[in-house]
Amino acid sequence: MMCRGYYTRTVLAAWNWRNSQLTNIWTFDSNAGYAAYAGQGNHNLSVADVDQDGKDEIVYGACCINDNGAGLWNSGYGHGDAMHVSDINPGRSGLEVWGIHEGTSTPGSALLDAATGALIWKTANADVGRGVSADLTGSYAGMECWGGTSGLRSCTNASAGSAPASSNHLAWWDGDDLRELLDGTSITKYGGSTLLSASGCASNNGTKSNPALTADILGDWREEAIWRASDNLSLRIYETTTTTSRRMYTLMHDPQYRLSIAWQNVAYNQPPHTGFFFGSGMPAPPTPNITLVGSGSSNSPPSVSITSPANGASYTAPAAVTINANASDSDGSVARVEFYQGATKLGEDAIPPYSYSWSGVAAGSYSLTAVAMDDDGAATTSPAVGITVTGGGGSTSITIQENTTGFCSVDGTIDSNNAGYTGTGFANSNNAIGAGVDWRISTPSSGTYTLAWRHANGTTTNRTAKLIVGGTTLVSSINFTGTGSWTTWATVSANVTLAAGTLDIRLESTTSSGLSNIDYLMVTGNGPQAVNCTGKASQRLDQT
Repeated sequence: MMCRGYYTRTVLAAWNWRNSQLTNIWTFDSNAGYAAYAGQGNHNLSVADVDQDGKDEIVYGACCINDNGAGLWNSGYGHGDAMHVSDINPGRSGLEVWGIHEGTSTPGSALLDAATGALIWKTANADVGRGVSADLTGSYAGMECWGGTSGLRSCTNASAGSAPASSNHLAWWDGDDLRELLDGTSITKYGGSTLLSASGCASNNGTKSNPALTADILGDWREEAIWRASDNLSLRIYETTTTTSRRMYTLMHDPQYRLSIAWQNVAYNQPPHTGFFFGSGMPAPPTPNITLVGSGSSNSPPSVSITSPANGASYTAPAAVTINANASDSDGSVARVEFYQGATKLGEDAIPPYSYSWSGVAAGSYSLTAVAMDDDGAATTSPAVGITVTGGGGSTSITIQENTTGFCSVDGTIDSNNAGYTGTGFANSNNAIGAGVDWRISTPSSGTYTLAWRHANGTTTNRTAKLIVGGTTLVSSINFTGTGSWTTWATVSANVTLAAGTLDIRLESTTSSGLSNIDYLMVTGNGPQAVNCTGKASQRLDQT
């Protein structure tokens, strides 16, 4: 779909891409028989099967274009900046449209029947810039509406309480069926407290304060929030840590919600909505019609082989072995490759070329395999590669250096202008509270581990930081004293109890001066392993 025109001429065009050919299916033009549709477009749209015929329509603000390119309805209420399409009133048949409108000669906001455009209720004529619809309180059936209204209104236009403090964005965040308010870089409960404050992030579109995206991208039906970092160098993904008793398929299994994510790139992004009522007192959601693409007899498994080390390779302990695999899939794509030593999983990689660095290897004989999984769920195990490690017993420590084995992200820059660092550079964090550096490790068992950071602090002021593991603060204050110069390096350590498994390690500044320059992290204990996440700097799921 291509769409242009909000204030005057409105044009929409539908295209197919088939067999390497781009073909125009239809073009809607307000200059070609639909003059009344001019000036009715929004700075956003929604895609939904409003007439329940199994085909999707384009709700383009105050008008709707049918799946065949013909005008379906036009309210004549004019352009607006926000619109919401869902089963707002589950007591009525079909979907509804809650929209706000600019200008003073039309309603400031109105609830319409999505199939016909018929007015259900409206507010007084006014120029309204913001409006939202969501189920915020279980005291009233259906979704509430606000924007141009006198306080919060129920879906039947009854007074439902005070209007929320924000009228911008939404997220399903905590464990109940109600939706939460998202404004700027915070998520709050209507009438309650702040559930998330994403420090170090920035919103989009000025006072509209949108995130880059809210979407159920990781599953369990709650939505993740994605913002750009304040320095514009990365995206950060935040997920809820609240458990829920609501069990259902992911929101992306609902066709309208999935299309809501697809149309987020149209002008001012808006909160996505499901094609059924999701809220307090909701009935069981409709069963999605799911077809696994590539499933069945045509689903060919991927191929995978270990390209290095060579079978029979020999190393001297303590050793570091880099395992590389070549994987491909003839009818799809490789989702990830996992590396194993016998039955023990060493780690995984989802970004080609597929590799894993296995550090601190003790003396002994090992059998290495790689398992490739494709996007259809098929898996293939590579032929085994045998290696031997000889020498003095191996090592129980690993050193995780930035840009080499496992450095994940830094809120700042990677610099090389101060001598004495190891690897290819050191982490120079932003001068701000909350600026940090991230690593990822794998621990085979729970127990006491020593984490040691090699750092340089060329000031006379101590710089303090907290240690966060898997989203939990384990040490609230670690003191990084001055080292005399930025080229003089020292080590600061902390003993902590770590659980078994893959762990995200974050060192985060607690002062406005930021962190010391960090050369690397060394982990000592019961055989920890570095997990390579180089190039995955957006992995900030611990920051909730």
